[in-house]
Amino acid sequence: MEILSNLLDTALALSGQLVSLFGRLATLVAEQFGRTGQLAFYLVLIVITLLAAWKALSLLFSILRYLVIPSVAVAWLGSLFLPYTFTTLLPVSTAGCSLVLLYKA
Repeated sequence: MEILSNLLDTALALSGQLVSLFGRLATLVAEQFGRTGQLAFYLVLIVITLLAAWKALSLLFSILRYLVIPSVAVAWLGSLFLPYTFTTLLPVSTAGCSLVLLYKA
């Protein structure tokens, strides 16, 4: 639990530094290029943020579609036909699906 707390504190400190960096950068852009430059900076920042969020969601859905759902299905089917429990077969099926995905890539 202490590791998670330290990780959260580090992430919050890093995000605070990132926000202050963008604030200073926006001020610099406004001084150099005026209001139009500042609006362009905000537009580019929003587009980059949306693109990163879109890629993260795409990766999340790909992981769900090609790794989580097949490994859970294989573990469930294996627990029906084999003398092992679902929780025993889940790590094995996840590793197997991961290897299949690495081979496909």
